[in-house]
Amino acid sequence: CSPSPDRIIHHHRPPSSKSNSIMSLYSGLGGGGGPSAHSDILSANPSNPSSQNALIEEIKRRGRACVVSKNYPDADSLYGKGIEVLSSLLKEEANKKDIAIFYSNRSLVRMQMGKIAEALEDADHAVSNDPSYVKAHWRRGQASTACGNTSQALSSFERALALDPSNKALKKEVQVAKEKKEREEIMLKEAAEAAAKAAEEVGGDADVYDDVMKDVSKPNTKTIKTTKMD
Repeated sequence: CSPSPDRIIHHHRPPSSKSNSIMSLYSGLGGGGGPSAHSDILSANPSNPSSQNALIEEIKRRGRACVVSKNYPDADSLYGKGIEVLSSLLKEEANKKDIAIFYSNRSLVRMQMGKIAEALEDADHAVSNDPSYVKAHWRRGQASTACGNTSQALSSFERALALDPSNKALKKEVQVAKEKKEREEIMLKEAAEAAAKAAEEVGGDADVYDDVMKDVSKPNTKTIKTTKMD
């Protein structure tokens, strides 16, 4: 996949008193950007439900702050830690919903980092953990678009829209993907006819046909706008 993600805008809420109390358990946010700023979180190994919940909430807070400041590498690491912690607690349905959010958010982050294949993989995990999560399907559609897989993108956008029928942005995503798919099908048909004609002119050379169709089938990636995170 060849990435070209657009910029995103997020709204950051100031920490609540609850967040402040959590910070007292996991201090060391730091002001800047290297992994050391979050070493306390990344090395944490909570042993009881209370400390596990506190860690998850702090990861959410720090991850959101990192995305707002466009510190995507740290956000990637933090969401990875959240996934690691929640993966050991997947006995409850609520945990599966939380892990879906972490995968979805990391998908967004990896899109911004240009890791499109990894972003698609994370979106797939988000969908599998919570098929009812609209943004999981949405992110899968965006990553599929970036990979040049319009059919898969359209399918994902349609599933997201089925879950949120009144969402105007999703309606637009579906319409754009449909139009793009139609254009690609027309181009593919025209290319197949041209390739067949070219092959016939050189005595039915199959290699000529294959070469033309390879060029036409290459993914056509473009800048896409990503949805906001949770």
